This record gives sequence, C-alpha cells and structure tokens, in this order.
Amino acid sequence: MPEGKVVHDAVHGSIRFEGCLLRLLDSPEVQRLNGIKQLGFAYLVFPGANHTRLEHSIGVSYMAGVMGERLGFSNDEIEFLRVAGLLHDIAHTPFSHALEFLLHNKIGKDHMQVGRDIITGKMDILAETPFEDSERVYEILKDCGHDPDRVARAILGAGTEGTLFARPDRESALFSVIHGSLDADQLDYLVRDAHYTGVAHGVIDLPRILNTVVLHENKIVWERGGVPALEGLFVARALMYNSVYFHKTSRIAELMITRALEEVEVDDWMRIFSMNDADLMALLREAGGFAREVYHRIKHRQLYKIAFSITPDKVTGELRERIQELGKIEKRRQMEESIAFKAGIEPEHVLIDVPYVVLRISEPRFWKMNVMILENGRMRNLLQVSPLAKALREKSVVQVALMVTTLPQFREKVGKIAERTFSS
Repeated sequence: MPEGKVVHDAVHGSIRFEGCLLRLLDSPEVQRLNGIKQLGFAYLVFPGANHTRLEHSIGVSYMAGVMGERLGFSNDEIEFLRVAGLLHDIAHTPFSHALEFLLHNKIGKDHMQVGRDIITGKMDILAETPFEDSERVYEILKDCGHDPDRVARAILGAGTEGTLFARPDRESALFSVIHGSLDADQLDYLVRDAHYTGVAHGVIDLPRILNTVVLHENKIVWERGGVPALEGLFVARALMYNSVYFHKTSRIAELMITRALEEVEVDDWMRIFSMNDADLMALLREAGGFAREVYHRIKHRQLYKIAFSITPDKVTGELRERIQELGKIEKRRQMEESIAFKAGIEPEHVLIDVPYVVLRISEPRFWKMNVMILENGRMRNLLQVSPLAKALREKSVVQVALMVTTLPQFREKVGKIAERTFSS
C-alpha cells in the first residue's frame, strides 16, 4: 500500500490521505485554513463552534469521494473529486464569511473566484512567507497530472465562460458533486456544524441521501425514496441559517470587525487572503484607534447591542427598496453616519446590517434548490414533488431584514432615531 496518513475526523471517522492528496493537505496554502474558524464568530454564541475550514475541507474531500463512488465514477475521477473538495475553500479569508461582503465590494470577487486564481497559479498567497521553496498548490496539481484550470472550474461549478453548464455531460455531472444545488460541501457543513454547535437542527439522514443518489442522463438525481431525507436536509438547512449562520450576536461581531478593517490602511486588499484569524486580529490590535477597540471588544465579548430591527414580515413596498439599497456599503455607511450625527456620537458607533442582501452574495445556491427526483424513468424537480420543499424555498431564513446596532449606552437614543428614520 502506498505511503499515506490517516486523519481521524470528528464527523466522518478515519480518512486516508496519500499521494497527491497528502501533498496538497501538507501544503502551506491548505494548512492556512487550520487557523480559520469554519463558523466565524459563532463561537461567541456556541462555545463548541471552534472547528476550522481545514476540518471542513477534509470532510468535503471525503464526501466528494463517497458521492463519486455511489455515482459510479472511475478511480481517477474520484481522486479528482477528492482533490477539488479539499481545495474548494482555499481562498477563505479570516473568520470565514465575515469579510466576504466587504472584500467583494473592494475587489469585485468572491472567495471562490480568488480560489481559482490561487489554484491556477495566478495569485501567490505565500509571497510574504519564508516558504519560497515550498511547492505551490498549482505545482502539485500539475505534477500529479491534474489540470489546475479543470479543478478551478469544478469548484466554481461553471464552464469556461463562467456560466453554469446548460447541457449536461459527464464533466458537468462530475463538477456538480463539488458545486451544485446539493453537493458534497453542503452534505459536510450541515452535519459538521450541527455536531460542533450542539444544535440538533442540522441532523440529517446522510446514509439515506447517499444511498438514493444516482447518475441519470449525465445528471445527479435522487430516487423517489430519498425525498423524505432530502426534505429533512432542506428543513435542517433553513433552521441552521436562521438559528446559527445568521445568529444576531455573531452577525454583530462580523459588522464590528468589518467596520474596524475599513479603518485600517490596507495597501493591497488581496493580502487579506493570505491571513488567518490570528493574523487579522493582530492587524487590528496593532492598527490602534477604533480597530484596536474592536479587537478588545471581540476578545472579551463586549459587543454592540441591537437598538432597532425590522423583521422580514414587516418589509413591503418602498421599505423593501430602501433596505435593498443599503446592500451597497457606501449607502449603508451614509445612513450610519446620518443616524450617528443625529445621536451626537461617533459614526463608527452605529452599524447597520441587512442579512438578506448579504446572504444573496455569500450563499447564492440557497434559492436554487434545483434537485431532481427520478421516478419511473422520469425526472422532476423536487419542488414539483414536495410541497414542503416549495414552502421552504419561500421561507425567510433570517431573523431580521434590517438591524441597527450600537454601544449599550447609546442604545435607547439610537433606537428612537432609527425608528423614525425607517418609519417615515
């Protein structure tokens, strides 16, 4: 048997790495993920949520391999899936999705697009490290016979023109294991995040889901008997977004650290992609001023409080348009400054959140639910088969549509101003 290592994963058990997969796992670019919390600031609410992006990446690599076996892919294709699964989050920034919205605004790319540049060798996140002689991921891939461009396309789930495959073929089916409406990524993070947070919402019937998945006409579909398990998965996903991923406390911490980073002089925003959580916190601490204040507040969990909020059921007409407009950072900052000025406090002490808009950028797959069911040789969308799935697609998965936060001592004053602002 080739030389390899066994990783003892808390969710999936013993997972073997050897050859190309082991070289990639040991690369500095992949190991950076060991210093990035999978759930960002969720540990401020769920003390067990200290698992990392590396753990998740290992899990996705494993799940991609299992799905590949179930679907009848060849050994070479299964290795490709495991490689792509391991690398799918290689460009995640500190505290995972916390900085996604800010960086998307600054550089016009999300972490998957930056990941493509790292995997293909167009971007070097190790340039400032003492590892000049270390193998880069793209070099390992080439040496192992894997095309970096093909791996990047699998992670993006797109064709060469950047659009989703319109005509299914074996390649698009292969890529859908990594990036699709229901992929190895989601099958791992729902189970893993439920395990570490202790929240029962994420418990899903994983064996049943895997035992009913098949490849039909170059499409990944599920047999009719797997529908109840799929319904359970989508229920779990909606509840996890509502109670964990967009929990108000972790969202407030994300708002604070994003605002603090804007106060730091960053010559090259791409540099953030080479950092882990500790690097970013050190950057804020050394920057002084408001950035250092935020560093201490997060370290000691002295966070801003909600002064005013609007639930999704209260958002209609003109108010919906105003909230969507606040999805633009510059518009949100203007509103924050206006409220702060009226309250007579510093502008950075008022922070506004629009979770729904953020979700659109951080998880665009959420509303697609393009899961196909095979029954008597005929394929139908899960939404046609399951009224529950259809209802879940329409359900709001965020607790608030808009949230205005501030320091505890300014809460009442800011709340009254915000209420007048958004009620007029």
